Amino acid sequence: MKLKLKINYIKCSICNRIFYCPTWRQIKYHANFCSTKCYWVSKKGIKLSKEHKAKIKKANIGKIRSKESRERYSLAKIGHKVSIATRKKISLHHANFKGSNHPQWKGGRKHRTDGSISIYSPLHPYAHKRGKHVLEHRLITEKILKRFLKPTEIIHHINHIRNDNRPKNLYLFNTNKEHLDYHRFGIKNKLQLITKSNLINGADGGK
Repeated sequence: MKLKLKINYIKCSICNRIFYCPTWRQIKYHANFCSTKCYWVSKKGIKLSKEHKAKIKKANIGKIRSKESRERYSLAKIGHKVSIATRKKISLHHANFKGSNHPQWKGGRKHRTDGSISIYSPLHPYAHKRGKHVLEHRLITEKILKRFLKPTEIIHHINHIRNDNRPKNLYLFNTNKEHLDYHRFGIKNKLQLITKSNLINGADGGK
């Protein structure tokens, strides 16, 4: 025998529309609205408590959105205009997440596509203008020589492994021409191959 569900007719507290709803649904979900649109209208202007925000954040951690859900979200944002005041708030919010304050901060150490490593050094006089990074082997050489390297000076890796920045694997060339000549003539003809660093004994690139 099938049980008959008791249906109550309820008046929507937003649009005053009369709709029917099962008793169990009204008790469980507090169904006082005829649609989700009316529900969200009722929530407009309500400030959530810190505990409520923490619960929402915890529920969303590690949650993977489906492709359909992401597409729906992106379509909903098309044509959405952001006010100047909101843009200023976003820019101020992002300003606090730079450098070591960023949640994905990894110490400023970055592996480049060419195999070399760069370090975040915003106060360095020869740091890259965009990312404020300096190549790690140049910083190690500067620490040994106790001076800043000139832009014309080139560091050569003896074993040709660009992320091997041990002092004994680094060799300082005064100019890029010297470095290129070594690769063109020295390595190809196997004449006067560099096997030792000129930094270990405090030498300054032949100066």
